[in-house]
Amino acid sequence: MYQQLKYKIMKTILKFKMIALGMLFLTGSAFAVPTAMSVSSVTPNNTCFGSAAAVTITFTRSGGTGNWNVDNVFTVEISDASGSFASPIVIGTLASRPVNPILSTIPLNTPAGSGYKIRVKSSSPALISTNTVSFTVNQPTVTLGVFTNAFLPATVYPLTGGLPSGGTYTGTAVTETNFNPSVAGYGHHIITYTYTDGNGCTNSDTSGIQVYGPNTQIRTEFCGIVLGNLTDEIRAYGVPGANEYEYRLTEQGTGTILTYSYGIYKLKLAWVSGIKYDQTYSIEVRARIGAEWGIFSNSCNITTPIIPSPTVSSGQCGTTIGSLTELIYFTSVNKATNYEYKLVEQGTSNTYTYNNTNYRVALAWFGSAIKYNTIYELQARAFANGVWG
Repeated sequence: MYQQLKYKIMKTILKFKMIALGMLFLTGSAFAVPTAMSVSSVTPNNTCFGSAAAVTITFTRSGGTGNWNVDNVFTVEISDASGSFASPIVIGTLASRPVNPILSTIPLNTPAGSGYKIRVKSSSPALISTNTVSFTVNQPTVTLGVFTNAFLPATVYPLTGGLPSGGTYTGTAVTETNFNPSVAGYGHHIITYTYTDGNGCTNSDTSGIQVYGPNTQIRTEFCGIVLGNLTDEIRAYGVPGANEYEYRLTEQGTGTILTYSYGIYKLKLAWVSGIKYDQTYSIEVRARIGAEWGIFSNSCNITTPIIPSPTVSSGQCGTTIGSLTELIYFTSVNKATNYEYKLVEQGTSNTYTYNNTNYRVALAWFGSAIKYNTIYELQARAFANGVWG
């Protein structure tokens, strides 16, 4: 009986000690957990845009002397590019009591910026680091200007306009800083300019070059002239290997467009249907090699002459004709579709007119009033494209 009572008493005392120790442990734990924490380092503290960078974060307890609870989870967060944690992104976690470091990853394609901040949080106890560490996502600003058109059969087209300087050009038919239109061929070709900065970060920009068929234009010495005659020759710059040249003439004032195609780089306005005298035309030209046409070039203004007056053949002027039916010849006028002849009896006001489509006339055609043994003055004018000379 005594032994049983002694056992019960000892059991009760032992149980009480265990409860008491448990209370002391729990009570001691509650007071020993950290009350603050701070980020010590972020390594590295920058990365390049377009890479999922691995970073190492270390932190320290900055308040309290105890440890984090066993169910604690550390979370590493990064702000937006302005440093705001309104919508932070989790870049790393660690389910543990304090174990340094925390390995984290900056998300792929995080926008470039120098205002990012990194902080650490714990769940048990719930703490947010009292400080943040700055982080930068580098990306150099790279631009490539607009290229002008290229024309065959050119083989060298210098590439410029990439900034910052010191980058590289790449693309079809690109060698170092030159583009070869003849190798690239007709069409639109993309050129890429790539630059790497001192941080090892790369960026690029693109621009296109349009390759056309052969390029030509009216030679500069013909621009701005007034032609003496519609048969005066106008020349374009010749293109090696060109099979055909097409000329486009725009009448100033009306906008009427005339075209003419020819196998060589020479043009006479007398060849162009619908051309008018005493008009200024803006003339453009393009060339064809094989099946590929170039583009119409810079326009060049050329003015046509006034309608010339037909003149009597030098061999007949001042002579005595053998009969009234003898033909009197005049010089022809390009584009003329009608001629009007005026006959004036010398010493009188007697005037006679006659129209026909030929540059010749006989006095008999003026009618029965024409007299023999009489001196007459004969003049003519031409009609072309709606206008009389």
